[in-house]
Amino acid sequence: MVQQKWSWVPYYIENLYRAISKIKNNILFFQTQWEKKLWTTYTFPCSAYWLMWLLFDTILVLFFIYKYKPTIFHGPSFILPLRKPQWTKYIVTIHDLSVITMPHLYKKSFSILYKRLIKKSIAHADRIIAVSHHTKHDIIKYYTVKSEKIIVLYPWINPIFMQNTHKKRLLNE
Repeated sequence: MVQQKWSWVPYYIENLYRAISKIKNNILFFQTQWEKKLWTTYTFPCSAYWLMWLLFDTILVLFFIYKYKPTIFHGPSFILPLRKPQWTKYIVTIHDLSVITMPHLYKKSFSILYKRLIKKSIAHADRIIAVSHHTKHDIIKYYTVKSEKIIVLYPWINPIFMQNTHKKRLLNE
């Protein structure tokens, strides 16, 4: 989905990759042109229109995958490329299934498209990251997926929420 600056998803992605980089340091990033780049980043300029980002996530990123031949590819926000090379393991993060559980929040065309793409991504994925146990149960409920294929990895929390002054302020309000 569109990773807008106000969303928590870009922070989740950045901090997940920072943690991974402590274990493995030869990470490549394929992303739409964005002002923040992590480590070795290959960008493809896309407009801010969500269909362009969807095109990047499903098709254009395959050019990078075929060129650089990564052993692992992570789709951090619901969607994996439409094809899966045999040399690459796919991991996808599913943040929620609100397009299924709350379809009234989305335009019908968006909901239909994302339901299909999420289904295809889950089928291609070697592993699925769910951001909560609730999301894991929804994935199992709405798709034929074995529980063992899904791992729960909670989102990153901004350190500002861990500071004592902030906690005290929240408790007093």
